[in-house]
Amino acid sequence: EVNNDTDDGDGDDEDDDNDVDIDNVEDILKHFFSKMITIPGWANGRDVAQLWKDVKTQRSLRVEKNPEINKTITTNDVRLATDEMLKRRKKVDTKEQTKQ
Repeated sequence: EVNNDTDDGDGDDEDDDNDVDIDNVEDILKHFFSKMITIPGWANGRDVAQLWKDVKTQRSLRVEKNPEINKTITTNDVRLATDEMLKRRKKVDTKEQTKQ
């Protein structure tokens, strides 16, 4: 089940993605993959599998403090996972460019 809850738990109601107004999972993923395919080393199968692991990790971190009866992945779980993965990949790409 996917919940389009956009609360990131920081106490404000503002959207934390300043680049794009994204309010559902499909849009988050389209935005994410449009960025990922431009990064050298993009490996669609490997990266999709890693993203799924990262989404489940974000969910685990969220429910650790507030357990839920129905296992739900929120929009914000997906948003946080995609943001973190992009940051990691951009750091790797920057390091590779520095070596050259």
